[in-house]
Amino acid sequence: MGDDTRVEFLPESWLHAVVRRAITDKLSMIAAKDGFIVSQSAVLDDGFADVNAGLKYNLYKNAETQTLLSAGLTYERAVGSHRAIQGNGDDEFHLFATGGTEFLPGRHDGTGSGFRLPVNRSGRNPMS
Repeated sequence: MGDDTRVEFLPESWLHAVVRRAITDKLSMIAAKDGFIVSQSAVLDDGFADVNAGLKYNLYKNAETQTLLSAGLTYERAVGSHRAIQGNGDDEFHLFATGGTEFLPGRHDGTGSGFRLPVNRSGRNPMS
């Protein structure tokens, strides 16, 4: 529970870690978008990403059916590099829900949905 920390390094064009730290058996602190972007794109250059952190709560968990439903809230601080198409507009909140289940032995399906709520609507698009 309190000592369960998971760090994942993603192989994409991001040099960053996804960090999840269990606070209780149902509540976790998450940091999902922090790090440095490395790009081969003509549209954006290398630079720092915005900083994102928040909480995720397990609403339903059934180990027998391998089913999970969670909801969360993160806050993203727009402090990234403009050259990496980050740091634009003001900060934003992200309300989300995720769920998953085992549909065949060893086969799982998951989904998620959410709303991005900009602190200043003129600087961010809530639909993107």
